[in-house]
Amino acid sequence: MKKISIILFIFILYLIINYIPTLKYNLPLIKTSNTITKESTILEIPKISFKKEFNKNNTNVDIGLWVAKESVFPDTFPSSVIIAAHSGNGSNAYFKNLYKLNIKDQVNLYYHNKIYNYEIFEITTEPKTGTLYLKDSYQNLITLITCTKNDNSSQTIYYGTLKSVNNA
Repeated sequence: MKKISIILFIFILYLIINYIPTLKYNLPLIKTSNTITKESTILEIPKISFKKEFNKNNTNVDIGLWVAKESVFPDTFPSSVIIAAHSGNGSNAYFKNLYKLNIKDQVNLYYHNKIYNYEIFEITTEPKTGTLYLKDSYQNLITLITCTKNDNSSQTIYYGTLKSVNNA
């Protein structure tokens, strides 16, 4: 059932990206924050100087970091956090520099006053077919999804495994 939900979401996302004109939103749903509170959810990728607070219930990739409704945040075991964002040059291209990531690069998720440190262990490229099969056999993952740089027909998926948990 989890695969069907993810497949359906990816198909809908594909339709939205390719067939519905992009709407411009001026909503401050994502902002840089240096203050970590119990309610803060922040994605940080040190290698590309990326640090954004986001709404973990956002289901619209056009207004921020999109979080799959199937995501299980790391305060629950086993966890699997799935986040997607646009790349490219637009104002909502939050993952425009994700292509610079390599295996062993770090990704931090600030959540419930803890810092969950992940390490990228696999990077794959999949064709945009309306269906995306993500790893679900691994535990304690973070999955980052964006369009492949200079290729409108594929998307790149970055998988990270949880390495440590620290107090914020």
